[in-house]
Amino acid sequence: MNFTTKFGEIDIISLYNKILIFVEVKLRRCKNFGVPQSSVHQRKREKIKKIAKFYLHENSDYLKLKIRFDVIAITIKNNKAYLKHFINAF
Repeated sequence: MNFTTKFGEIDIISLYNKILIFVEVKLRRCKNFGVPQSSVHQRKREKIKKIAKFYLHENSDYLKLKIRFDVIAITIKNNKAYLKHFINAF
């Protein structure tokens, strides 16, 4: 599911094997701006962590779980999508 707050949003929040996973999804249609995962810079990571803390505050049932931050990078080339999943990205 997606989670939106006044600070921003987290694209996907998922529960897998008792791990709560916060996922940032980035898409690029061309390489003019670099690979998609490069746009998840330090400032963006800190913002995602802040939103995740807020989510955990609002959903205290998940406080006992391990958490993980992943990035899914999608590149579109010649009408084909290429996906890379970076587990525990930060």
